[in-house]
Parts: sequence; C-alpha cells; structure tokens
Amino acid sequence: MKKILPFLFISLLLLAGCDNTKEVRGEIIQSFPAQESDISFILQSAEQEMIGFLVNEQTIIHPLIAGVDDADFKQNPPEDIFISVSFNDDLQSKFTINKEAIPVFAADFITIEQILNDEITLADGSIINVWQGLDEMRYKTEDGTEILVEYRPENYEYIVQNCTLKEEIKESIIRYFEKQGTYYEITDELEKAYAAYQNSKSNFDPYTVSQRTDNTAESEEIIYFTTNIYLPLSGSVGTEVHLGAAFNRADGKLIDNWDLFRVSKDEALEVILANAQITGNLQTEIKSAFKGEYLLFYPDRLEIAFPQGALPSQEHSFSIILEYEQSLIDIIQKWALPVR
Repeated sequence: MKKILPFLFISLLLLAGCDNTKEVRGEIIQSFPAQESDISFILQSAEQEMIGFLVNEQTIIHPLIAGVDDADFKQNPPEDIFISVSFNDDLQSKFTINKEAIPVFAADFITIEQILNDEITLADGSIINVWQGLDEMRYKTEDGTEILVEYRPENYEYIVQNCTLKEEIKESIIRYFEKQGTYYEITDELEKAYAAYQNSKSNFDPYTVSQRTDNTAESEEIIYFTTNIYLPLSGSVGTEVHLGAAFNRADGKLIDNWDLFRVSKDEALEVILANAQITGNLQTEIKSAFKGEYLLFYPDRLEIAFPQGALPSQEHSFSIILEYEQSLIDIIQKWALPVR
C-alpha cells in the first residue's frame, strides 16, 4: 500500500494540471453568423472584459429559459442575452474591433441564463433593462449594474397541481390569483432601489422582492392558500408579508375568512387574544388593525400575521401562532377545520 499511494498522488496532480477549463459569465454584445466568421460572438463579462468565442458542432448549448433554440443559437447567436461559457484556455485566434485585439476561444459549454425582454423608464428618465431568468426577473441599469431581483411565478398552475379538486375549480382558483397579481408595484420598488444605488454606488447591494402562493391546508369543504411576499427595506434587508385566502372546494369561490368562524368577528378576536394571552395596549392595537387576510390556516395551527407597520408598538412584523386547542376549535366551523 505504501508503494501505491505516491503513484496515485502523482497521477492526480497530472490530471489536475491538464484541466485548463475556465468559465466566464456575461452579455453577448455582438454576434456573427456561423458561415461568415471565425468568431461567433463577443461577450462582455461582469468585469467589462471583452472575450470572443467560437461555437462549433461540439459546443453544447443549455438554455435555462424558453425562447432560445440551441440549433438557432449555433447558426446565429442572438445579442442581448446573458450566458455563462465554459472553455479551454487554448487561444484559437484574435479578433480586432475598434483597434483592440480580442482573444477568441472555442466554447465547450454554454448556459443561457437570461434574456433581455423589456425596459422600464423611471421618473427621472433613467432606463432600466428587464432581464428574464429561469424563475426571476433581473433589473439592470444600462451599464449592466443589477439593482433589483424579482422572484415570482410566471403562472399559478403550480399552486393547485397537487390539490384533489375538479379541473374547473382549479381553473377558477388560478384565475383569481392571476387577476390579483402582485401585491406590490414593481416600478415603486425600482424607484427605491435606484435611489439607493445613486446614493451609494460603491457599496450597493441589489434589492430583492418576491411573491409566492402555496396551498397550506385543506378541510372538508375549504382549501387554504397563503401568499408570502418579501419586500426590500434596504439592500439585503427586507420584511415579509403573509396573506391568507380560503376557497370553497365545491365551486372555487373565495370565502371571507371571518365566515370560517361560528361566532362574530369580535367574539372570534376575544378567543384568539385570550389563547395568545395578549392584553393591554397591544390587544387594543391588534383589535384595531386586524384583517381577515391576516389569518393563515395550517393543518396543525392557526397563525395571525401582522405586517411591519400594522401595529404601532411593534418595530417589526408580528405573528400569533396558536395550536388548535378546544377553545379555538369550538369557534371554527366544523367544515372549515383543517385536516391534520
């Protein structure tokens, strides 16, 4: 065994030394038809470096997003897409553009990550480019600086795919959330992010906003959903908003959350506050701020989620989490109580 180990070690070193593979990410700023040039496209990296690449029959194209065909890409790479390229650092040639010699390498593997699909004009006239990714939208200034990333589903079909509902009921629920859209205005969030970027370009972290809806519980007659929204406060710091919605399993219609209780809103609130052992000024604030959409039903618990700013005495968002004890079960309609 002592004689084999040095041999294995030397072999591994030799293999590592033979691997000249590199990777770079950036935007295609100029492309050339396959039949007309020894260069397929010029990529501008995040560091503003320009590199040329040649796409050949051996190049593997992996689109992460719809709308880009790998065969078409090889024939005529589109501009205004963001990609990552794996390549061997053996120089193929050099290409001169604006009196500058750009190195050209053969591309081994190309991942298409983002595609430019829109632009938004801010209040001061600044242009923000909208880049579509796999499951996100990335908002960038004209020089490529990313100021905001938005995560939201393209459609709502996923929220009912595992639900035991008739197809027409599923479609009714999907239509509701499609019509509802996002609970934020993306232009407002962009204005905030861009203002922060202008104030601190050298120390700026891109803002993030997201929204996702999930099926969180089911009962005999009701199906429950919770929408989780993340809103930026500054850079990587943000706050979450959680909103509940209940639908009748028989007809797919939205139900007022207070109709899920056997008692009035005021009586339900008294039981909830008693179970949470909340008194005094906070109790008064909760009674004043309480909305039915703050009720979130889960198989093992009921949550009441107040967003940041809803309760004057609370600096951050505030949640009440209650298990289904008998006093709580007694005020919820039997047909609305989630199945464990």
